[in-house]
Amino acid sequence: MTLGNLKNRLNKFEAKRSVYKEQGLAVQKQLKEQKQKQQYIEEALKFLQYMAKKTQQTIEQRLASLVTSALQTVYPEENYEFKIKFVEKRNSTECQLLFVKDNQEYRPLEESAGGVIDIASLALLVAFIKLEKKRPVIFTDEPFRFVSRQKIDITSQLFKNICDKLGFQIITVTHLKELIQYADQSFYIYKGEVQ
Repeated sequence: MTLGNLKNRLNKFEAKRSVYKEQGLAVQKQLKEQKQKQQYIEEALKFLQYMAKKTQQTIEQRLASLVTSALQTVYPEENYEFKIKFVEKRNSTECQLLFVKDNQEYRPLEESAGGVIDIASLALLVAFIKLEKKRPVIFTDEPFRFVSRQKIDITSQLFKNICDKLGFQIITVTHLKELIQYADQSFYIYKGEVQ
């Protein structure tokens, strides 16, 4: 190989090295930009998770206090509390609805009397409609069928008060005279005819 050929080859290598160096610098710049973007995304994600947790806590407090208040109004001797737990499972958040009695948590549908569930479910329905800012009308069919006769009067008063305070209208089908007495208006149907 001649000196000219070697110089020629050296110049080609120098040119390639210069291109590779420029490409390396461009890749390093892109990598730095990507790391910066990743950092921004991680910070935004942390903020969103923080806000989601705060929103969950607010919802939990509002719903739990309303349902607990309804339960304790109707069943003061039982000292029920209603609790909502948000649990992370399989990369998603699940909501658990629980009753607390004597410092023991349990699932309402598994270990509760029907009357307690009737009260809690109607209170939750009112709360959800209020949160959603939907038209405040609820249609029910025998809403307190499992509430004991001794508790119907206080239950009826409670929901009459809730409706009056929150501007709700409950349209219900019932055979309970105790419930009918709290209605603003009632219709009797006998053999298919309105009386």
